[in-house]
Amino acid sequence: NPSHEDFGIDLIFKQSDQRHWHRKCFHCGTWTCAEKSFPGCVKIRQDGTGYVGCDKCGRELPTWQGFDENGKPSGEWVADFPDKTKHMSGYMASQLMHPFNDPADILESYVNPPFGNLADVVRLRLGRAYSDKNEKLNRADVLACCSNSEGLVTRHPGPCAMGVDVGKVKHVVIGAKLPKDRFGLFSLNTSSSSGS
Repeated sequence: NPSHEDFGIDLIFKQSDQRHWHRKCFHCGTWTCAEKSFPGCVKIRQDGTGYVGCDKCGRELPTWQGFDENGKPSGEWVADFPDKTKHMSGYMASQLMHPFNDPADILESYVNPPFGNLADVVRLRLGRAYSDKNEKLNRADVLACCSNSEGLVTRHPGPCAMGVDVGKVKHVVIGAKLPKDRFGLFSLNTSSSSGS
């Protein structure tokens, strides 16, 4: 499952031709992608169960692979960027595709996330990357918390802290908390991993 936007699986998927499952409506012939149309595509039956409905007429669509009256498949993978197919094919799937998952339950989880955790619903049930705007750091936010416009503190009596993000390249940050909920950075470095 993807985690954050523009990271890991999501980053790789965005480099691919980005295929999504489209279903053909047996009634009007319109093609619908539940993953792109969610939550509007989820329709509720009188008994409270749900189904994926056609974007045009709202009628129930086949869950996975059915056939129309002419024997043609009712679903197919469609690439958003077919020019990237030679490079890499990528497939996005969600629980909306599976016949044993009730779309009404998925919609309920989306509207009222268990334990308030929308990230898990979007990532695990809808198969999409998700980054809450309150969780994601960017350069401007980090520098706004630092002590000066350059972002680096030249001296501090301590205590200090160091964080290391390990991988092929190690990202090392050394800093300290300053008064008024500000932070001072002493050092921002990267280092390539070695065999030792």
